[in-house]
Amino acid sequence: FNDTVEIKLSAIDAGWPEAFGRYREDWASEYDFSEYDREDLQWIRETAVHHFLFLYGNEGFDHKTGTFDVDGLLKMGEAFGGFDTVTFWNQYPRLGVDERNQWDFHRDFPGGMEALKAAVEEFHKRGVRVLLPFIPWDRGCEESTRSMGDQFAELIRETDADGYQMDTMSSAPFSFRKKADKVKKGVLLQTQFHPVKNHPVEFITSSWDEYWGHGAMPEADVLRFMLPRHIAPMVSRWQRQEGKQELIQRAIFGGTPIIIWTDVFGRTMLYTEEQKQMIREWKTVYLKYREIFQGGASVPMYPTDREGVYCNLYSDNSGGDIYAIYNERDSAEDSAIELWHAGTRAEVIIGAGRAEITGDRLIVRIPPKQVIQVFTESW
Repeated sequence: FNDTVEIKLSAIDAGWPEAFGRYREDWASEYDFSEYDREDLQWIRETAVHHFLFLYGNEGFDHKTGTFDVDGLLKMGEAFGGFDTVTFWNQYPRLGVDERNQWDFHRDFPGGMEALKAAVEEFHKRGVRVLLPFIPWDRGCEESTRSMGDQFAELIRETDADGYQMDTMSSAPFSFRKKADKVKKGVLLQTQFHPVKNHPVEFITSSWDEYWGHGAMPEADVLRFMLPRHIAPMVSRWQRQEGKQELIQRAIFGGTPIIIWTDVFGRTMLYTEEQKQMIREWKTVYLKYREIFQGGASVPMYPTDREGVYCNLYSDNSGGDIYAIYNERDSAEDSAIELWHAGTRAEVIIGAGRAEITGDRLIVRIPPKQVIQVFTESW
């Protein structure tokens, strides 16, 4: 518990957007985010569709030949616009059946480490990055943080993988970052949960934005707006067909990449053709406007004039803004939104709504239970 509270008072004249911007600026002043500027780590900012698969399942691995079917997996990914990364998962829930640990499961891949490295190379030839799992709770009595960090780096050296998906973690020893850098530049550290401690958020540059059930739409992930350069793909593992629709809408409303996970511990939950098309469209839009989505002037829950109509604003102060608007009502609704910057042109870039600029206001019409995005530009 704190026995001292520091209160800062600041006069504002532009309402919530200015207040949030002041808060973000004050918060960021306490951190060193130079790790996010590293050229070798920028590749994650150019990704939009990620795939999570089990190496012991049928996605990507051909059990008849005992080889990884890279072409087959990427062919499957074309329906989603193409996978930008794949995460190989090979241990849990098999851990504990015998004395093998997480590192042994990598070595037991059919063909050994050479075959695993060959699969990574095939993905690299096709422009796809590969993440491996790290499980902190699978720690033997003989292991220490130091020895696990050594294994962490050694596995990257042996496979040439591009990073780790760090199960159950929201922080990590900085020694893992330093040891990975010694064997390969640009190794991504991606935790399952958002970093919650001061130092980890400075060097863990990606995490999942995971939710577990049907929650209220819309929601705004605060870290996504506090630190837009922290790339957090949207994922929800147990969603069925109707839930996957919500997952896609959350990604669009939240301006985030998306993780495709269809084999969940042997339970297959597929996307419809219409949902795949939505993801293809979202990938095109996200990558085209990614500088705006990752811009440092974005504002969550930007004010609208209609109850039940919600807006997130994405901006990098470059002359173009994107308004993501969700209508939770059961009927199509008109809403007016005061422009963040002066605009002379409005274009719906995803979704089935309408938009026009009248004076200093953006006038939109959104179908029921739908999300749209509107790009505005100043000449």
